[in-house]
Amino acid sequence: MSAHSLMALFWVAPLVALVLARVFLREEVEPWLWIAGAAASAGGMLMGGFQQLPSEPGLLVYPLGMALCVAGYVAMTRPLRHEGTRPNLFYSALGVFLVLTPAMPMLWTAPTLPDLGVFVAVGVLGYGCLYMIDRATAAARVAISAPVIATHVPFSLVVGYVLGYGYIDRRVLVGLAIVAAVTVFVLLKTSGRAADPTVSPTA
Repeated sequence: MSAHSLMALFWVAPLVALVLARVFLREEVEPWLWIAGAAASAGGMLMGGFQQLPSEPGLLVYPLGMALCVAGYVAMTRPLRHEGTRPNLFYSALGVFLVLTPAMPMLWTAPTLPDLGVFVAVGVLGYGCLYMIDRATAAARVAISAPVIATHVPFSLVVGYVLGYGYIDRRVLVGLAIVAAVTVFVLLKTSGRAADPTVSPTA
């Protein structure tokens, strides 16, 4: 499977998050949210550069598993909205550290100087993304947060473009327009709703 197709299929994440919100969190998911989630997924797929399904159906496990991980993280963050952001992010990082560290002796390769720069960039951008997910799920139901998960794709595209690893064509612009329209639509649709009274005002 091409990297473009893998990343495009990953963007079923908004729809997966809606399913988790309905099944596990027992949230009400109005029809317009399903439509918004489907549109966001389509926009993310366009920006990701979907090319074709893999010849081996088993390979779908990888992008769909990635989507499930991100959607699961969003869904699991919502019940922690009464906790502080820093403890939430600390335990997220600690969990990854504990799971992956035992495999390091078999996989370790000494990083080069450019690798260290990538590590720092992943850490900073990852922290920013997780922080925003934490704030979004604190401020609103997962069903409302899910359709706007794809809003960070344009930022990653711009970073890749600036670094010379990406390109922006008509397909990307259409996907960007869809994601932007979904985001604005969700904001307008929910702007009159009261904030969660159980969450601190800083959320």
